[in-house]
Amino acid sequence: MIEHMKIIEQEDISLKKAILFFVAITVIISLLSCGMKEDIEINGIFHEFTVENNRVYFRCELIIYNNTDSLKLVELYADLPEDKDILIKQDRIIAVFQNNVINTTFVLQPGKNTFEEVVFVGDFAGTEIKHDRNLPQIDIVPVELMIGKNTSITIPKDITANADYIKNNRFLINDSEFRKLVEYMRENNLRIKPGTYTYNQTVRYEALREILNFEPMED
Repeated sequence: MIEHMKIIEQEDISLKKAILFFVAITVIISLLSCGMKEDIEINGIFHEFTVENNRVYFRCELIIYNNTDSLKLVELYADLPEDKDILIKQDRIIAVFQNNVINTTFVLQPGKNTFEEVVFVGDFAGTEIKHDRNLPQIDIVPVELMIGKNTSITIPKDITANADYIKNNRFLINDSEFRKLVEYMRENNLRIKPGTYTYNQTVRYEALREILNFEPMED
């Protein structure tokens, strides 16, 4: 009987030690987590949206903290599921402008990076109403350095530069980005206005749309 009681006491002591050990580990992990920072943190203010040429421009001011010792290249995406099919056709759109310059790649120096104007661009869905005035949830996506040449394309005045023309006289850009451009022009029955357009070979489709001037095809 006494030996049985001793075994029970030993089991109780072992259980208490295990519980105390588990609690201690949990507290340590919690304290370490509180002391750690994300590699990249973002704060900002949403200013306004405007609708121009069937596109919606969301203007924000952003401060991005690069909490590492190295330069980072990223793209920024705004998640707007509540505005999909109301204000914009997509629920996720990319930042195309930074401080009035067309560029989808953001260069983050170590420390604080201030962008007085960042513009996310989406396709207009028909209703000029945003569900709130808050800054959208922003997703930071690391990207690799891509090196490409600046090049130009000239659209002559006597050419109808519709989707079929562009498909057969392709831009020197990534294949998937080029396909998006052709599909966009075909779906919206657009052509590119005559003129000379300069772009980088690594350009994103969303940025190229802002470089080119489109007009509806005549019936």
